[in-house]
Amino acid sequence: MKKQVDFLQALGQRIRTTREKQGVSLNKFAYENDFTKSGLSKIETGQSDPRATTIKKIAAGLNISFSELVRDI
Repeated sequence: MKKQVDFLQALGQRIRTTREKQGVSLNKFAYENDFTKSGLSKIETGQSDPRATTIKKIAAGLNISFSELVRDI
């Protein structure tokens, strides 16, 4: 369970960092990629365990590949 929590927190941090580097707010990213702000926030804080399809959708919204998003996590 600890490894899963660590992975979810690392993934969330990677998503947030990438989004912020692109200068996109949480609100704007959520709206443009058909997420709720609260749902995306839970993913970014590691409080949610997203499906692989959701991670792929987030990666596409960030204009990076799925593998790039999860690499070395």
